[in-house]
Amino acid sequence: MAHGNKEIPTMTQKELDKYIKLQDKFQLRCEAVCEILKPLNDSYYYLSDFEIDGDKVYGEGDEYWSYGGHEHHCATFPVSYLCMSDDALKKTVETELKKREEAKLEELKRRENAAAILQKKRDREEYERLKKIFEGGHDED
Repeated sequence: MAHGNKEIPTMTQKELDKYIKLQDKFQLRCEAVCEILKPLNDSYYYLSDFEIDGDKVYGEGDEYWSYGGHEHHCATFPVSYLCMSDDALKKTVETELKKREEAKLEELKRRENAAAILQKKRDREEYERLKKIFEGGHDED
């Protein structure tokens, strides 16, 4: 069959078998990577269809609920994750989780500091208000 001006050769059965085997391996590896990535994003629980899009693997799938509803999920991960060992990938996940936890703690500290500053400001305003009341209400001759 011609494609534009270019003749596209047919596939041999051997090539087709090799492609199918590689496709199965790709699917299994994507599922294994998602299993490891689950702590990072709940969507990884539901991904079942995968394709490579540039330097990312795009996955999508559906979560079905017992009462009849469902939610569509999609997520990506770097293509390089397919070539990493499970141990290396687990370390990557642990590092990311640790970074997220540190970011949460930093945000909490920032909020606590902001709240403390605001409280000090309110306390100072209350002090000044009371000072005016008590100092203004007495004659100091």
